Amino acid sequence: MILRCAAYARYSSDLQSPRSIEDQLRICREYAHARGFIYLEEHTYTDEALSGVGADRPGLGRLMEAALSPTRPFDIIPAR
Repeated sequence: MILRCAAYARYSSDLQSPRSIEDQLRICREYAHARGFIYLEEHTYTDEALSGVGADRPGLGRLMEAALSPTRPFDIIPAR
């Protein structure tokens, strides 16, 4: 069985580089590829300049909504 993979990335403030998101997603793509997962670009979720303390993050909310939907469009969300 080949697993379908979603991804979430964020950076927390103006002091961090927006490029951080690109770097995080690159790592997720590499992780998925190395394990034979299908990385679903359409299920890549991001939040820019938002704290990770709370769950009030639009990208994270969309990821959770998709993950909990009856259609379940992906199987895993890699964590690092």
